Amino acid sequence: MKPRIFIGSSVEGLNVAYSIQQNLSFDAEITVWDQGVFELSKTTLESLIDKLNSSDFGIFVFSEDDITTIREENKNTVRDNVLFEFGLFIGKLSRERVYFVIPSESELHLPTDLLGITPGKYESNREDGSMQAATGPVANQIRQQIKKLGKRIENEESAKSPDEKKDIDSIEFEWVNDFFDKKYNVARKKLKGIIKKEKDIDKIIEKEIWIAYCDFRENEILGEKALNDLLSKYGKKKHAVKIIAEIFSWEDYFDKAIEILKQGLIDFDNDTELVSVLTDCIKKTEGVDKAMELLNEHNPNDNIEVALKLSSLYEDEGSISEARKVIHKIYMRYPNNENIKYKYARIAIDLEENEIALYLFKSLTVEHPNKYDYWGYLSNSAIPLDFYDLAFKALRKAEELSKSKESWIKSNIGNILNNKGLYTEAVKYLEKGIELNKSSEYAHNRLSSTIKNQEEEIKKVEIKRKEGLQKIRNFEIE
Repeated sequence: MKPRIFIGSSVEGLNVAYSIQQNLSFDAEITVWDQGVFELSKTTLESLIDKLNSSDFGIFVFSEDDITTIREENKNTVRDNVLFEFGLFIGKLSRERVYFVIPSESELHLPTDLLGITPGKYESNREDGSMQAATGPVANQIRQQIKKLGKRIENEESAKSPDEKKDIDSIEFEWVNDFFDKKYNVARKKLKGIIKKEKDIDKIIEKEIWIAYCDFRENEILGEKALNDLLSKYGKKKHAVKIIAEIFSWEDYFDKAIEILKQGLIDFDNDTELVSVLTDCIKKTEGVDKAMELLNEHNPNDNIEVALKLSSLYEDEGSISEARKVIHKIYMRYPNNENIKYKYARIAIDLEENEIALYLFKSLTVEHPNKYDYWGYLSNSAIPLDFYDLAFKALRKAEELSKSKESWIKSNIGNILNNKGLYTEAVKYLEKGIELNKSSEYAHNRLSSTIKNQEEEIKKVEIKRKEGLQKIRNFEIE
């Protein structure tokens, strides 16, 4: 049985997470955080703990998601929830089974407690745009660790001596394990010890909030008061407001979380990050329609992030035409934004508005000529319009840029060759696609279809061959 791996990231880091998943797909059963991890019937924290308990390894993509002012300097920082999840996994699985990756050229500000841990790195600005190739080296490093450590034995921690456990676990995150083992008093003492040595005010505030969370778990009335006191004390710090609101939402105190977030939107000028958290709370308590109402109140016609989130909600609900309306409006406001163009083009393909998709992907390939996925999707928009020469040239370009390492590009080339009756060549490309991704249902289906077409042609050729022989025999010279 393969080891199980959980990959965490922000929304912005999903493309890196998917690429790592693809690189390690032969070595482990891998789940990225957005692939059914968070169940509707459970709190976010409960779903995360379930995944934590069933995982053998954790990989976290650290990307430059936020800008934080530290000692009067703006720093690129990792999204809070990604750091939180990373801490949970280290506390449970140990440091040797949990990894984080960052862009090699990044100026990302890491928390002081992570400075002694070596990150995996990937080249995010490759000329060929291949994220799968960029994450190949770090995926191989992780692969070696997976082979070395194997599946996590249920009682491995109890089998270790205290000294061995100290060597493996990060001191900074030891309290996390105690917290989820319901040893709240032990976790509280460790958090207080960390605070005494901590100099970063934001980290101190975060630990104070977690101490209050320990209080909450032991006594909800006293814990709620402790959290409210911290909210009064640090209510002018967005970071604190966000964490406290998230804690209340994890505990299904949604009314309280929503109240805090709404006040936060007033205090922090409708901060998009708080809007996003509030949207998730509203979706869980009042349904997707109310969540959409909230986003509509925050100017999706002018706010790119809000528009993209609203459009995605419509897509999740199967309302592709409504998603198109949202993205069309923001596109008319920001026609040169890459993310908006890409989103609009993908929606256009789903709606079979292939002329629109063709226009947008042609534009994207001109502006970003080294991104192979834009060339691949340009081909997808050209095929329904019967522009097979353009479709084939675009896929050839995508194949070149991806260094022939993308399964879906190989499979799409095979599909075009199949459609044009070039079955032998089609089979070669589809088999190459399957070699790159053995779990590709698309490639397997297309290969099966191509082989059937090839067999049908062989039968037809044999019939015509016999007809030719018969015509020779029946021919009479006058």
